[in-house]
Amino acid sequence: MRSIARATVPHPVRRIVGNLHRWHVLGRAIRKLRRGDWSSPDSEAAVQQALYGWGNERWAASITYACAVLREAGRASGPILECGSGLTTVLLALAAERTGQQLWTVEHSPEWADRVSRALRRFQLRSVHLTVTALLDCGDYDWYDLRVAGELPESFAVVVCDGPPWGTRGGRFGLVPQVGSHFRFGTVILLDDADREGERAAIDRWSRMIALKIETVSPVRPFARLVVTSSPG
Repeated sequence: MRSIARATVPHPVRRIVGNLHRWHVLGRAIRKLRRGDWSSPDSEAAVQQALYGWGNERWAASITYACAVLREAGRASGPILECGSGLTTVLLALAAERTGQQLWTVEHSPEWADRVSRALRRFQLRSVHLTVTALLDCGDYDWYDLRVAGELPESFAVVVCDGPPWGTRGGRFGLVPQVGSHFRFGTVILLDDADREGERAAIDRWSRMIALKIETVSPVRPFARLVVTSSPG
């Protein structure tokens, strides 16, 4: 039957139906996560459904990273910063809704930010400050123009760094020189793609700027969990 449908239903129609199905799955996953225990296996299954529903499999977070983002933010005792947006923005917004914290997200792509904004509105997630900002020349690296984001919180409890995208000059190094003054003792940084040369180089440079406890998590698509072990400054 599926082969007959593929042969008879025009591709644009199949794409629309497929997108509607993904949105339906995403909505069901969000409802489960909203009322669920994030330490249970059921929550991991819901995150997996959310990843499918969101689409963008080529660039989306791994299941292990997405679950870590949700659980870490669910323990946050202060504001959360996200560099680069996507499904993780929705997951972080769910955590902020549950804990009463605020999420600050910066994104360089207006088109991608629009998609994320539509998802936040659809699921009525309001504890998010989503800012679209260009990447600035900061010397030997590029980073988000944080002036556009307005006055940032004094400190962040959790930082999720999945941007700027691969190929950006300096990679994700700019996080610490540009935002490090808003870290505090115990700030947790989750850095995706920790197996890439650029991310490893960034961690090495960061560790010479601030005191960090460094842990690499997951043998498949590793990410780094960094904890600030002294008060910057």
